[in-house]
Amino acid sequence: MINPDNAPGHVQPDPPTAIAPDSPLALTAGATVPFFICWGGRDDERLERTGRQMIAALDAAGCSVRSLILPGLRPFQHPPEHAARRRPLVQQVRALMAD
Repeated sequence: MINPDNAPGHVQPDPPTAIAPDSPLALTAGATVPFFICWGGRDDERLERTGRQMIAALDAAGCSVRSLILPGLRPFQHPPEHAARRRPLVQQVRALMAD
């Protein structure tokens, strides 16, 4: 889905809940590498909805998937303290890389 604020006049061909044939959601059956899906608590609700759909689809396909919600964060907001080793984001990424 294209954000209407970024593309005025764009007509979405399908409803926002539709899964396009080239969407990552439509391609999960063949997934074999681990996934880490993360979003902020202040992201657009579509990111959370499709993130949860992707997690469910990967899980159903038997693919390893981890997820993390960062409460209170907006898109692309990464405060410097998130680089600390004990932060949830860093711990999840390190665990994924260790598997």
